[in-house]
Parts: sequence; structure tokens; C-alpha cells
Amino acid sequence: MSSARGRGPWKIRRGTLEDEARLRDLCVAAVGPDDYVLSILHHVLAKETTLLAFEGPRLVGSMTYRELPDASGWLAAARTHPDARKRGVSTALVATCERLARRRGVGPLRLWTNATNASGVAAFRKAGFREIARFARLGRPSEPRGPAPGVETASYTHDLARRVAASPLVRAGAGFVNHDYAFLRLRPAALRSLCRRRALRTWGRRAALVTDVSETFDARVIDVTPVLGTFRGVLGDAPRIAASLGKDRVETFLPRRPEVLRTALDLGYRPMSWGDEAILCEKPVLRNRHIR
Repeated sequence: MSSARGRGPWKIRRGTLEDEARLRDLCVAAVGPDDYVLSILHHVLAKETTLLAFEGPRLVGSMTYRELPDASGWLAAARTHPDARKRGVSTALVATCERLARRRGVGPLRLWTNATNASGVAAFRKAGFREIARFARLGRPSEPRGPAPGVETASYTHDLARRVAASPLVRAGAGFVNHDYAFLRLRPAALRSLCRRRALRTWGRRAALVTDVSETFDARVIDVTPVLGTFRGVLGDAPRIAASLGKDRVETFLPRRPEVLRTALDLGYRPMSWGDEAILCEKPVLRNRHIR
């Protein structure tokens, strides 16, 4: 992506690995030394589209963009320097992502922010996003005791798509599920793509999206999203599945419903330090209309 002017005085361009040190400084200034983005800086600069906003030579904002299997665009890791807040930095970065999505025929855009992040909530509303669901991030150690269920990689079939569409687990999240720290609608085309990626695992009548996030976060962790069966059944099996894969922890985003969270807590899952009340937001990407 070539350099471009956003709204206001910001010059926006795609980041490279040469920007890692300055992006690290931005994250520390914006969030602090415990910002989780610090652990994935190399990944987002090397593997994702990371947009950087400059005021002159100074980096004042950043945002990552990637495209999901349901043809939506996912925005994450948005950071604004404290000295530049409420001056339109995030709005300019979102507008750049919209232009990129429009050129590629992608839309809508989605993101999430924690309910306690008042400035983040205000920023997404100002940028035209609306809330569509809420989720909670939980995790627990793996469980090496006891045999793990025989997990298989799912192949796409019309019957599988029908069962997923009718699944109460998917409906509990308003039709959205988490995969690789992003939320997508699990419609047939997206389901087919995830099956090709070997992301959907089945055992008996149960199924879950299972993502190994060890490379991204440099930790022995799998991310599990229940898709078929019951929340109790899938979440109860997940720690043994994690242990069978050589992982230390299992983590998950669950629909933020009291009955779902009670089940997870009963099974030893605990809220994590980020994402305890994640507000999922969406903004349509308007297509260009040619005048005839």
C-alpha cells in the first residue's frame, strides 16, 4: 500500500518490520508495558496489513486489517498516542481500511473493544460501527489426566452446513463465532473455507473450531470455539484435547450469556485479563455506484 493522506494531518502507510521499534514505543505509550500487542508485533507486521498513521515524522496511531473467510474485514490492535487522542486518528485509519476493503470487494468491517474501554467504545461509535453481540474471554489449564476424545478434521458437507446453521451454540452468539481472534458469520462459504483449512474438528456429535495460537503468542495454547453439541460437552472435553496436542492451556471466546458463563466457570474456566466483556461491532462497506 502506498502512502496516503487520511482525514486531518495524518499520513498513513503500511508498516514493515523496520517499524517494529517505533510501534513498540507507541503501544507502551498508549496502553503500557503489559500491552498484549507487544508480544505479537513481529507477527502483525510480517503477516497482516498493519497501517501506521504519522504526524510529520512521529508515529501517532496504528491499526491492523485482515480479511476473513466470510468476506468481511477485521480491524484489531488499534492504538493511538495519548497526545493525539480525540483528533481523528482512529477515524482516519478506519477510513483507509474501508477504502482497502472496497477495492477488494470485502465488507462489512468488524472489530471488538472491551466494555470498560470508554474511549474505544466512543471511537467505534464515532466511526460508524454498531454493536451486534457481546462475548467473554475465558481460559483454563489443560487436563492431562484421562483419555482425550478421538478428534477428527471435519470435511464440508451440506448436512454439516445444515447442522451448523441450526446449532444453538452458534445462535447464542447471534450467528458469530470466534476464529483466530476474529469474529465471523459461520455461513456455508465460510464453513467450507474453514474445513479446507482444517480448523473445524469433530468428535461424536460435537464440533469446535480449534486454532493453535502458539506461533502468534509464543505460548502453548489452543483456542477452542464450540460449534456443535453443548457448551458443557465441548468445553468439558477441550482441556483433555489441549493436553493431547501438547498444549498447556485452552482459551475461548463465549457468548456473554449468564447460563453459558456459569457452565464455563463450573468447568474451571476463568475470565482473562482482556476480553472479559468484548463488544463486537460492525460497519457496512458501501460499494461504489456508477452513474449510468
